[in-house]
Amino acid sequence: MSDFLEQLTRRLRRKQAEEPARGAVESSEVDIAGAPPSPVAPPVRLPTPAPEPAVAPSLAAAVPRPQARAEHGDIALVFAPDGPVAHLLGDTYRPRQGQALMARLVKRALDGGQHAFIEAGTGSGKSFAYLIPLIWTGSRAFVSTANKTLQNQLWEKDIPALRCIAPRPFTAALLKGRGNYVCQVKLKELSQQLTLPGLGPSIGDLVARLEQTPSGDVEELRLFGELRDALTVGQHDCLGRRCPMLSRCYYELARIQAEKADIVVLNHALLAFNMVLDGQIVEPRDVIVIDEAQDFVHYVVGALRLRLEYDQVPAFVNDTVVMRNADDKLRGRTMQANHELFTHLAQSGDQQQQNEHRWASPDELPLAGKLAGHVNSICKQLMKRYPPVPGGGERNEENARHQTAIEWAGQLADAILSLSRAVPEDKVRYCEKSSPPFRGGRGGRKGPGKRPGKKKEAHIVLCQEPVEVADFLRESLWGATKTVVCTSATLTVNQRFDYFDNGTLRWCVCGRYHLLSFQSALA
Repeated sequence: MSDFLEQLTRRLRRKQAEEPARGAVESSEVDIAGAPPSPVAPPVRLPTPAPEPAVAPSLAAAVPRPQARAEHGDIALVFAPDGPVAHLLGDTYRPRQGQALMARLVKRALDGGQHAFIEAGTGSGKSFAYLIPLIWTGSRAFVSTANKTLQNQLWEKDIPALRCIAPRPFTAALLKGRGNYVCQVKLKELSQQLTLPGLGPSIGDLVARLEQTPSGDVEELRLFGELRDALTVGQHDCLGRRCPMLSRCYYELARIQAEKADIVVLNHALLAFNMVLDGQIVEPRDVIVIDEAQDFVHYVVGALRLRLEYDQVPAFVNDTVVMRNADDKLRGRTMQANHELFTHLAQSGDQQQQNEHRWASPDELPLAGKLAGHVNSICKQLMKRYPPVPGGGERNEENARHQTAIEWAGQLADAILSLSRAVPEDKVRYCEKSSPPFRGGRGGRKGPGKRPGKKKEAHIVLCQEPVEVADFLRESLWGATKTVVCTSATLTVNQRFDYFDNGTLRWCVCGRYHLLSFQSALA
């Protein structure tokens, strides 16, 4: 270890006359470029010192911006004992060999247009090890995480700290799902009320808080429960591009910032949905870092999953536009068909299966076909009976709500019809007991969820998902992205990548990736 640190110190002080580094240290890297993905050799384990200390504010403010010498040289020099990171973090900084090696491998992947899979133990300093190569090379990248704790660490701590030592200015943006931002239309509706649901502050108080929090992020505003529900929208509440307040929409403004930013921090769910939607949320990048990568496949499966809850059809049938423009008898038959379907699902299988959280669904569901027909009939009535407001155009709020309801009806009918047919060979269909309440409908209405006294059929969720997502990932991630860096503290089992290889690496484009594993020794 001491030899390694001395070498870094000497190289930092030496003029940059050497050739650019090739990437991770050869003796410490398992490099299988050009070879089939399996079998995978045992990873090398490298001890490393203590966790990343907090940034020393006084030092961070005073640290000089370094010359861009590590951009084309050895990125490990940034982590040297008297390098930029040391100056940033102060006297508590201790260089870690594994962190420097990881940064080298990330930069090598960026330079060569390759993928990298890196297991790094807790406390290894993974975030700096991938952020620094991204920023130093001027890459435009997505950085995806599985939980809010790491997301907040990146956004509130790591990225602001690295601005102090980066060799060039860079921009960054935090992007969350639509339901994480205050809706301007809902805010306008609630402005007519003297008090707001839940906590009871005045509308003036909320507007003042929004002036202090221009992002409109409900978490930053500390909006919870009923108040949050009243001020945000779900998938079918939002008027989308037709909204008359589109130019002031907090979510759309966040998307615009993300499009312009060099580094975009988001979560696995949003990244997976963006892949499914072919980049309709935010334009794809050539570089993606997936932290906590062991969880990512589950989010991809979730994005490809068809899911029908008991409360979705009642939320649609009781929508304001539907109630005004569809026959009451047709709406009633739709509700009855929905009840019959979920009663049948609740009774499917034997008692032992229903005592479990999940059980197999019947292969064909003619009752679902009947329900889809009713929903489709409502869709036809909406298209036929509603007269658009003259001269209003799409941006008229009433017209926008009606068009949104028509799209909702079509999407719901298509999904239910797919669930009525025989299960395709590459998919699996099952029933499960509901967990969080369904969030749908307009005007802040939310599904009742799992409450005492609710009948058992109302707790059932019908799901259909792919058995595996290998082809999807090969096309939409590995083949479509120049460099993907997957990292986590848990990518190997018994010090081998075999499990992750069978589950994920075999979906990678053969011959375009590197493997590295090291563990941290927390002192």
